[in-house]
Amino acid sequence: MSFLSSIAVVVATRLGYKIAEKKKWLPSSVYHQLTLAKLRDGNLRDAIRLNHIALQKKPNYEKALIVQDVIAMQRDALFSRLTHDINQETVAIQDIAIVNRVLSRQLFRAKIVAHFNKFLPWILLFFNIFLYLLAYFFFVVGSDAVAGSLLSAGAIGCTVLIVALFRFMNDLQIRNSLQQKELSTAQRSKAQELNLHKRRLRELQSQLTQTRYQLRI
Repeated sequence: MSFLSSIAVVVATRLGYKIAEKKKWLPSSVYHQLTLAKLRDGNLRDAIRLNHIALQKKPNYEKALIVQDVIAMQRDALFSRLTHDINQETVAIQDIAIVNRVLSRQLFRAKIVAHFNKFLPWILLFFNIFLYLLAYFFFVVGSDAVAGSLLSAGAIGCTVLIVALFRFMNDLQIRNSLQQKELSTAQRSKAQELNLHKRRLRELQSQLTQTRYQLRI
């Protein structure tokens, strides 16, 4: 029974102490000690509240006034750190946005070049066929052997050029395809990085807003 009674006394004492603290019945020196304990724990919000109570009970309490200055410095340092982090995230977002625009332009140009390279050999092929038909016309219809010979030589040269061009364009298309894949991968990576920075920025802005609200006096 004595053990249970001791527990009951301890519980009642702690409960009474909590009630007295909330009702602001304790001396200012007690609130000052509680403030110091909260500062050691890094609980700036409760430290502000308790020190404010100490000054309410005793406005000229020198120790509480000193602690008030310490709290103000810690609060300003916290705001400064959050603001600095927000500025860093903002700059990072701007830098990534610039890189994304550059990647988008490069990818667009690569696609345009790919389409042009795809159709250029066929355009030359149709032109080559036209030269053969024109040479045939001069040989058969126009009876102009010189012009026909020149056109035939040009058509044959164009054929050789087209064969080489098809091979070159095939290699170029492979390189262009690899470039597009690299640009697309880089663009996706930057987009993911951008989303991470945006989420971090929102968290910091929310944290700053909450901190300003919680640490108001």
